[in-house]
Amino acid sequence: MRMRNQEPHIHLRLKIRRTAIKLAEKREEYIRRLESIIGRLEEIINSDATSDKLRISAVNALTRVIKAAYGMVKDIEMEEFERELDELERKIEEVKKERGGYW
Repeated sequence: MRMRNQEPHIHLRLKIRRTAIKLAEKREEYIRRLESIIGRLEEIINSDATSDKLRISAVNALTRVIKAAYGMVKDIEMEEFERELDELERKIEEVKKERGGYW
């Protein structure tokens, strides 16, 4: 602290560096983590060794995880889902034509 004319004076210097947030990488990381959590919870839920009380707790946790996952869905992901669905529907139509209307 410096004294200027008998009044306290503070000299402050800030350095700002550019921060890049890689959204696609973060989103992929979160998706991988969510998939892992969901898989682990499903194992607990589907295990014959799991008590009913613990199974209910795991189902509640799974519900919360799924709700959180829905919050992560963005426009880009919706477009990807729609493209995937369009491709599936196109393949179904091809199979229907080959099989005389059945798929």
